Amino acid sequence: MAISDSNGVEFASSDPFYDYILNDIFLPAVADTVITPNTLLERLPRDKERVEGKNVVFPVHVGRNIGVNAIAAGGDLPDPGQQDYDQYSFGIKHIYGRVKFDGVSADASRTQMAAWLKAIESEVRGLGIDMSRYKQRASHLNGTGVLAMTTAHGSGSVTTMTLEPPTLWPEATAAAAPDINHAKYLKVGQRIAFVSNTNANSQTQYAMAADSIRTITSVTRTAGSEEIGFASWDPVNDGNKWNIVLAGNADAGFTLADTAFENDPMGIAGIVDDGNPGRASTFQGIDASAAANDWHRSTVLTAGSARALTIALMDEAFTTAMETGDAAPTALVTSFGVARKYAALLLTERRYIDGHGASDLDGGYKALDYNGVPVIADRDCLNNRIYFLHEPDLRMYVLSDPQWMNKDGSIYHRLENKDAYQATMYCRETMGTDVRDKHVLLAAISE
Repeated sequence: MAISDSNGVEFASSDPFYDYILNDIFLPAVADTVITPNTLLERLPRDKERVEGKNVVFPVHVGRNIGVNAIAAGGDLPDPGQQDYDQYSFGIKHIYGRVKFDGVSADASRTQMAAWLKAIESEVRGLGIDMSRYKQRASHLNGTGVLAMTTAHGSGSVTTMTLEPPTLWPEATAAAAPDINHAKYLKVGQRIAFVSNTNANSQTQYAMAADSIRTITSVTRTAGSEEIGFASWDPVNDGNKWNIVLAGNADAGFTLADTAFENDPMGIAGIVDDGNPGRASTFQGIDASAAANDWHRSTVLTAGSARALTIALMDEAFTTAMETGDAAPTALVTSFGVARKYAALLLTERRYIDGHGASDLDGGYKALDYNGVPVIADRDCLNNRIYFLHEPDLRMYVLSDPQWMNKDGSIYHRLENKDAYQATMYCRETMGTDVRDKHVLLAAISE
């Protein structure tokens, strides 16, 4: 142990007992939970080779050599050409979580190691669950961190808001947007913030002050919608809808910067899309809206309203992936509701016989399949859609796996003016793709 004027009592690296407990006993199990919180992430490779500094940088093949042709005997050889490449460059994202415990528990460990273990075990394991839950959700969204969207509101004090689905910024309306579980990503007790959604890339977003940050007191589900309740506040009445995002703290002087919520790791909703995610002007450093970059857009098969799932729609998405990306999908990812519709469709079509229509994944997990490709249902997948993914072109780009912050020589630090201590866990990574047109989104499917 050591004592300093600035930090007080610390458990320094010179006293290996406490560091050993976290690094050798708790970290391995917690890290595994955070690294692979769902089936899709468990299947994806984790790539550290392409991470350069704080960015992921690598070339992408976007054009072909035109110097190939058939000629008559004695004819002129085709003119030489060259391959065409562009370069991806995008930043790694950072997820942090902290635990703390009181000094009494630490003192008890001097003679009773088990007392300290019991005190810290629930905190550390809970932190692992919370971080994996955060990453699980982020892996299905588009990097903006938007959990839900509210309806527009008027002036005056507000204590409840009606929710709309978390449409992907900056969509004002989305054709056949998810029509159930508007509060899917909201949990009682979360600290949240409201950010005005002007639904236009060119307009300024509002930075909400401290009185906009409230803990959810209730989530009430009604037919076709949900409502959240929170402490009263008087938001700016700009006539727009509001995005709900997580707020990391609620200090009296805290102000949520207008882009503070756009730092989530990228998820499949942002990857398998036909535009730039959120308010970004690029995807992975290249403008997806440019006419010359059609290779940089996934195919989105949607409709003006939700439609029943059919084998014909599945076939269209599957063959479109093969036609546009020269590769057959290796996994289909969807919500539980759509997966149930697909299972019912198999029964109707008499295809689910003696296990046909099912796949066994690693770990004994059984999934439905389509054309021999597993259909993976995930609770956090956006509703009303199926992603047709080519997994060899998806990966997690990793700067550092989950670990404890100890660059200054100690994992534990005493909280200022408190008989309490804290430890911080972090991981640095984001999801990306090699070529976007390998993937197809089948949207507007009723559940």
